[in-house]
Amino acid sequence: MPKQTTIRLPIELTQSVDELAERLGFSRSDIIKTAILRYLLTDRLNDFNETTVGSGNFVRTVIYLNDNLKGYLKQLSSATNTSINALIIYATLKTCDHYSKLLTELGL
Repeated sequence: MPKQTTIRLPIELTQSVDELAERLGFSRSDIIKTAILRYLLTDRLNDFNETTVGSGNFVRTVIYLNDNLKGYLKQLSSATNTSINALIIYATLKTCDHYSKLLTELGL
């Protein structure tokens, strides 16, 4: 059963996610979950660069993750000695970059 998880995304990233979600017809949560699946389950984090969120310059977002996905994120967080939030920010940044470039190339 999916469990509620609250994450904090930088304001600029939240705006990019919302813009991308609107262009693709997805929700913010859909974009973030796609990011987790694409960049955290299949990538080796070769270019991982931790982004931290200071007080006041973030937007809280609630996503629902099943036990398997949440468990994997906990393991990855422990293995990389970083927060789940930082991992999600990394994946979401990469997803926004990828799809923004793709949509631009396609003229959409």
